Amino acid sequence: MIFKKVKMEDWFIKNTSCKHNFSESGVPDFTLDEFFQKIKINKSVLNNIFLGNNSTWGSSGLRKEVSCTYKDVKPNNLIITNGTSEALYIFFNLFLNSKSKVLLLYPAFPLLYLIPQALKAKVYFLDALRYENKAELLEKLILKINKIKPNLLIINIPHNPLGFTFNEKEIIEIAKTAKENKVDILFDEHYRFLPINSTKKIFTSGYGIANKFYNRVFATGSVIKCAGIVGIRAGWMIADNNTLNKIRDYKDHITHCVPLISEVITGLAVSNISKITKNYIENIKNNWSILKNSKLVKEGKIILNYELEGGCVCFPRISGINTFKLAEILAKKYSISIMPGEVFGKSGYIRINLSQKQKEFGNLLRKINHIIKNYGKV
Repeated sequence: MIFKKVKMEDWFIKNTSCKHNFSESGVPDFTLDEFFQKIKINKSVLNNIFLGNNSTWGSSGLRKEVSCTYKDVKPNNLIITNGTSEALYIFFNLFLNSKSKVLLLYPAFPLLYLIPQALKAKVYFLDALRYENKAELLEKLILKINKIKPNLLIINIPHNPLGFTFNEKEIIEIAKTAKENKVDILFDEHYRFLPINSTKKIFTSGYGIANKFYNRVFATGSVIKCAGIVGIRAGWMIADNNTLNKIRDYKDHITHCVPLISEVITGLAVSNISKITKNYIENIKNNWSILKNSKLVKEGKIILNYELEGGCVCFPRISGINTFKLAEILAKKYSISIMPGEVFGKSGYIRINLSQKQKEFGNLLRKINHIIKNYGKV
């Protein structure tokens, strides 16, 4: 396979020294001490962790913790992977080839299309930024499924970087259309643990909704971006037994297992997720409100698209300045990192993380306004 470059990783590396980070797709990460203080557990629980080989399936403890966040998912319905990246890599390699057709919403997390493309699959993009609202987007998605009849439909909810999600009724409509066309569905649900405009503590899984009436449904998930533990690198895949067995066999040829110390910390994050995310969710809600009511939006310098429903990022359109140049000025002059839309193939947009403190977020908006107003002088 020949992979195309993941441009966002170059941006992260280039701007890793920035003091203020609004370019990441997860909440701010903890130190180990901070993490255990947050969940109010003594870190001596790590003292007796076995540092030898862990089960390729993942420990029974973590599989049980993860399964409890879903309806009708048992520990033996899932496998633990080294982040969702490994889950996606293995899944695509097992399911796709040069004759495969893949459909997904765009813009998207790059691995969702770069790996299928490396496998020579034909990838069809439905540009979500072309539509006025989610109802119109859903209508176009249904039409696209019926027209293309892809082998695989990828649904990322809550969506990165657009922030919307599909409700139960909408997921049922999508899944029924997929079933009629014999289309496999992969739900990428990395932000399930960050509901914003919802009374739920955790979003209901699309897998749990669709799997009730369709057996060609799969899901990948993780808690690392929602819990501030991205370096732990633990994720999971939910699938039928045959697929899980194939994934386990594949793991023997690459990473083999997730270190047990990573699994223990992940399990603690899952079981204490409300304690961890409470303040972050408040920050995201408040910063989203500040953004919507800002002078930048009122004057049309920032144009918002979908209402934020989950996750911690948004992807507004910027007028009056080249967005890559805007990101470069913020980084070089003010030590502020945002993600330019160019890394997603979408010039004119930026991805902003909303989980930072309100004071820092307000400063970001002021700097963006100043740069746009004085473009050519800064």
